[in-house]
Amino acid sequence: MTEWVFVLSVVVVGSALQNTIGFGFGLLCAPLFMHVMPELVPVPLIFASLLITSVIAAKDFKHVNQYQLKYSVTGGVIGVALAGTILASVTVGTYKLIFGILILVGVCLSVLGYSPKIRGRESFVAGSLAGFMGSLTSAGGAPMGILYQGANQKEVSANLNCFFVAINSAAIFALHVNELITIQHLTLFMQIVPAMIIGLLLSHYFASYLNSLPMRPLILFIASISALILVL
Repeated sequence: MTEWVFVLSVVVVGSALQNTIGFGFGLLCAPLFMHVMPELVPVPLIFASLLITSVIAAKDFKHVNQYQLKYSVTGGVIGVALAGTILASVTVGTYKLIFGILILVGVCLSVLGYSPKIRGRESFVAGSLAGFMGSLTSAGGAPMGILYQGANQKEVSANLNCFFVAINSAAIFALHVNELITIQHLTLFMQIVPAMIIGLLLSHYFASYLNSLPMRPLILFIASISALILVL
């Protein structure tokens, strides 16, 4: 019961962050759940990510740059295919090591703040990395976040969430092909949906408060500590 209270609380916060600042759901939830309730990672969280990104993408769709999106999605599908092959063949211990390393890579990329131009090639590379990382960890937002860090908030939210609708859909297909989705995964996903809805609703009331707090460094710190524990 204690674990579920913690999990649902984190889902509420992560959902509110995703809808308010454009990221945070996967990067906050995935490394914490790997310690508390690892059966939630990655499959149920990928379903959850698909749901929340679909809601936000529909809201901000008019701000999507469809020309750039096709490059990032193409790269993302390739990353997803590679990740699906790895998931089907590694042991639990090896997966945890890969998971921890990829989370640390995502954090490092976010901290470095490299600011590339938003062009076709850069979109393809960022999409490939995000698709690979997202399929293995359900937290692949860092590469795409770096690509769009200089864009306005609406453009960031629209392009990132539309990208992850496509990539999460591809990831679910790849997991299904590799027979990695079970009834238990779907049950776990359904159990966290109410918390996601609460988080989305609360985000409208706490938007100004969340934007005023240094949420990005806090999320990166939590992700880093969780990943280091897995790796070490």
